[in-house]
Amino acid sequence: MSYSKDITVVIEKTNHDGIGNVLKGFISCYSVHENTVIECNPDYVYGNYDSILDDKHIYKYDPLVKHEYAYTSRLVVTREEEINGQQNIVNEYTQTNGCGNHLLNCQFFSNYVVDYNYNPDLLIDLLKYRVWNTIDKIQFNPIIHDEILKTCNIIPFKTENVLGISIRTWKCHHELNVVIERKYDAELYKSTITSVIINNPKIDTIILSVDNPDYITEYSNFLLDFNKKVLLLTKPSHINELQFALIKAKVLSKCNFFIGSRISTFSELVFWFSKCKIKVFPIG
Repeated sequence: MSYSKDITVVIEKTNHDGIGNVLKGFISCYSVHENTVIECNPDYVYGNYDSILDDKHIYKYDPLVKHEYAYTSRLVVTREEEINGQQNIVNEYTQTNGCGNHLLNCQFFSNYVVDYNYNPDLLIDLLKYRVWNTIDKIQFNPIIHDEILKTCNIIPFKTENVLGISIRTWKCHHELNVVIERKYDAELYKSTITSVIINNPKIDTIILSVDNPDYITEYSNFLLDFNKKVLLLTKPSHINELQFALIKAKVLSKCNFFIGSRISTFSELVFWFSKCKIKVFPIG
């Protein structure tokens, strides 16, 4: 089959990925193919994408419509961007298969990737605007906008005054037996938090996100020593886990500074939602 604009590209449903993995793949494909949708998995805690996205982004099976599955947790570079000077940002995750679909790979994608990078100077404008414009055209459900507004209305966002922190223990709801290289080091988080606050004295507000509630008390007590206003992001009862993950990423992206795991795709969402403006201090 040759590539056709009439084909529906379906981001294959997942039973183990978090929101960062899925949205990165969706953004990659949606940026080059307008008719890209996500397949929901109602039996998985982070699989109900119809609860965060407008209906136009959700896959509904139709035997009369040609569809092609795609899947990647990578932010893939296009061939045009490679030709125009985008470098391959090499790290420990070297394997890639474009977007996981040979039709789109042949038409659009390079084998280059730009994952786990928080330095906007390493990204060409052509790539940055492609990703930003794609994010801007994603339509989120009204409840997402409402909850973000509620949270942001109580935060005094000013120049250089808000620090966002995402504690990634790799022990979230969906994670069991996470691969060994994804290590959690509390002391590294705490030393980084201390350094960032000391070196940026205008910080007066901290927004804290923790992926496992068992660790909230430890960090809440630790942050008391800095005499800053601390806002803990907690899930309202009427919000599901996937909605909460998106709301947290969106709120954190509005901060001036951010501390988060380097290899967490959640951290990457925060960076890209900020349009690469947020100053990131990656852990690991």
